[in-house]
Amino acid sequence: MDNTEIAGRTIQMNIARPKGEKAPDRGGARGGGRGGRGGAGGGGGRRNDVEGAKLFVHNVSEETSQEDLRYAFESHGTVTDAYNPGKGFAFIQYSSPAEAEAAIKAMSGTHVCGRDIECNIAKPRGEKGEARGGRGGRGGGRGGGGRGGGRGGSGANNISIGSGGTGANKKKTFD
Repeated sequence: MDNTEIAGRTIQMNIARPKGEKAPDRGGARGGGRGGRGGAGGGGGRRNDVEGAKLFVHNVSEETSQEDLRYAFESHGTVTDAYNPGKGFAFIQYSSPAEAEAAIKAMSGTHVCGRDIECNIAKPRGEKGEARGGRGGRGGGRGGGGRGGGRGGSGANNISIGSGGTGANKKKTFD
């Protein structure tokens, strides 16, 4: 059924693989990859960025719209994207690294939409599976530590109910 026309559209069938697993190389048996950006295919979203042309803007108000950001930064070059996730920072994408550098010099320390901002070149996102630092935290397997972990025998989940001191605590088991 691969490359069969159904209802006026050509369909392609591929074998599903787990995330991160590469398809085996067929030696060009099918005549190339998917079209699009230089034949690379796949992907999506905001991945066609020019390296060194994206700004990370600190101290942006959560209420600042993408249009307001674009308006504030477009006098320093061609803004191709402006994104405010509403977490106190934003990203501004320029068409070239030179425009991004000019915007940093002009905009750092200025007042934009009620706040004094700072600008830097955004660090590129690491590939999936690559260590990114600063993303630690708690975790680990079940049992062993914490409050009452590792006790309870049959592997069921246990919760102690009641207040301390009287010895009247009850243990409830959930399967």
